[in-house]
Amino acid sequence: MNEQEKEINLKRLFYKALKNWRTAAVVAIVGAVVLGGTKCGMELAKLSDPEVIEARETQYLGELAEYQQEGEIIRKEIENIEDTLVQQTDYNENSVLMEIDPYNEWNGSIDFYVETDWQVLPDQAIQAQNPANQIVRVYSTYITNGELYQYVIDRLGRPMEIRYLREQLSGSADASNYLIHFTVRGTTQEECQQLLTLIEEGMRGKLPEITESISEFKLLTTNSSTYSQINYSLEQSQKNNLQAINDLNTALSAKKFEQLEWEKDEVKIEKPVLDKGDAVKEGIKMAIIVGVILAVVICLFRGIGYILSKLVQDRDEFDGWGVYVAELPKSYKKKPFAWVDRLIGKWFLGNVYVNEYETRLAAAAKQMSEAAKLSCDTTEPKLALVSDMSEEELAALAGAMQKVKGVSGVRFTVAGNPMLSAGAIENILASDGIILVAKQEYSKRETVYQMKAQVEELKKQLSAVVLTEADAMV
Repeated sequence: MNEQEKEINLKRLFYKALKNWRTAAVVAIVGAVVLGGTKCGMELAKLSDPEVIEARETQYLGELAEYQQEGEIIRKEIENIEDTLVQQTDYNENSVLMEIDPYNEWNGSIDFYVETDWQVLPDQAIQAQNPANQIVRVYSTYITNGELYQYVIDRLGRPMEIRYLREQLSGSADASNYLIHFTVRGTTQEECQQLLTLIEEGMRGKLPEITESISEFKLLTTNSSTYSQINYSLEQSQKNNLQAINDLNTALSAKKFEQLEWEKDEVKIEKPVLDKGDAVKEGIKMAIIVGVILAVVICLFRGIGYILSKLVQDRDEFDGWGVYVAELPKSYKKKPFAWVDRLIGKWFLGNVYVNEYETRLAAAAKQMSEAAKLSCDTTEPKLALVSDMSEEELAALAGAMQKVKGVSGVRFTVAGNPMLSAGAIENILASDGIILVAKQEYSKRETVYQMKAQVEELKKQLSAVVLTEADAMV
């Protein structure tokens, strides 16, 4: 990796983005006042605009109608679920099929045969029809119209609706073969036998009426029997009916909750009342949104500027050089809301304070002088300051280091910028050690690296790096 390539420090990035918060605050406030005031003025102008008033009234009526329609749909859905739940509960409580043990279901059957004295007359060309076919059809109607079912219910000894008896008792007619077949289902053998008996009584009770209206006949019974069986489909049907109750209760609870939420939405549909208060609220809302956006955009651009900057930004850029790096804090003027600067610095910087300048300068001067005495053979080593800063600034810094109490036997001199001055190169050659000085957000990173390369090319030892005007907590 090229040594001039900059690694991004996220904490430093956030600090740089928030460092000039005052500028962001001023721009945000001005933008908020201007755009918020404009929005407020526009809203105030609408108070007397008939088209705006009519549009808002139309919107209100539309929202109200939509809200009421939604409520009516929910109400009908709840009503349908409740009706279905009542019907399902009623069925589960009254259906005999729900009482039958599917592992011991009793069944019964009985067949009736209609016999008449009709016979073929061989000496006649036109034969009379057998009335048995017509008799079977009358019996079929007797079954399907519910008359037989009502006869059975009246004699069961317990109340029952025909719809539930039809699940237990079913009949079918075969007119071509003069047969009528019945099947029954029940919880016990006795119950099935009782139904078969009542069916036979009902069928025979109808016999005189049919005889009178059609013809004489005999009603013969065959295949009357009862038996038990395992019915898995009945078991599944019972489970489905019980589960249907749970599903309906769950659906009903969900719909009632939806209805409660719908009722809460009513407060959101307010009749439009155009007053100055609404206009002011809209202006304040716009001001807040604009202010926040402008502040974020300015901080964002500051962060991007830090990333793309070609200037020295912090001491981290010298950590890989393997030399002592001294960081001298920048002197800030006292500003309003300085506590915000301290808070930002505390979050994103190390413990570097403005009032540490003299302390850090003294520590740096002592450490560099002691290192020079140990590494140089001369009795009074000379350390030259190399930088792209002005010679006046370098001279002031060298003088301050020379005056530090405890520094003796070492001379701090100004070499200058070897990239611009031949005299700077001569001063470097005449020195025993080099101190490279860079000013934060002033010195170009490329220039600093070129000066370092120049010093190495002149076979001089780089003793230390000093970063001036460094960020500090105020």
